Amino acid sequence: MRSTRSQPYRCLSALILALSLPLLSTACATASTKASRVRTERPALPARPTDLTRTERLKPLTATPRVGDEVTISRNVLEEVYERLAEAIGAVERGNNRINGNNRLWACADSIWTSGSYSDACLPGVKEDEPTIALRR
Repeated sequence: MRSTRSQPYRCLSALILALSLPLLSTACATASTKASRVRTERPALPARPTDLTRTERLKPLTATPRVGDEVTISRNVLEEVYERLAEAIGAVERGNNRINGNNRLWACADSIWTSGSYSDACLPGVKEDEPTIALRR
């Protein structure tokens, strides 16, 4: 003989399932309000200039000592070493300018994302040696 005790629980669980199906089907739908359907315009981020992304390439030393020179290091080698040293110093300076430009760019991007507009510090550089950041309003 079957127990009749489980019969009311089956009916109750079927009733709960029947009542919760409409709730479950609407839980996955996105809420669509008038404000959510309107397209929001985000401020445009500044474009990164190519000067801020360029990689420095330095030439290797190729000079060799000449036969007959009585110096410890040949003049052409010394001249090339001085030339490469000047190029390396210039590359470090340009790299530092790129770092400063990227830092300014990300500070401006952070300002745009937090406040919705950019500050006066984001306007093109005042100094001639600073890279400029092109902004669109």
